[in-house]
Amino acid sequence: YGCFKMLKKDLCEMGKRVEELKDQKKEEQDYTKSAVHLTKSVEATRAHLQGQLRSKEAENNRLTVQLRVQNNTTHCKNGKSRCVKIAYLHNYLLAHHGVRQ
Repeated sequence: YGCFKMLKKDLCEMGKRVEELKDQKKEEQDYTKSAVHLTKSVEATRAHLQGQLRSKEAENNRLTVQLRVQNNTTHCKNGKSRCVKIAYLHNYLLAHHGVRQ
């Protein structure tokens, strides 16, 4: 009878340990799902911000070139050769970089 009691106690303890391990596994799975979700969210935010940054940089470059062209155009009165160079630069930028005035 004593041996049966010991086996029953061991079996009960093993059952408790199995339940603890199941709970631990569930917590780890939940943590992993949360980490994956957070990583995806961070990556989506990063991609969105990079897109905005590229757009703003392109706009900044376009406006910088536009300002230079306008400033140089006002100086065309100083000499015809300068105007030809400015027109060439403007046409080059339009052709190669899609910059519009």
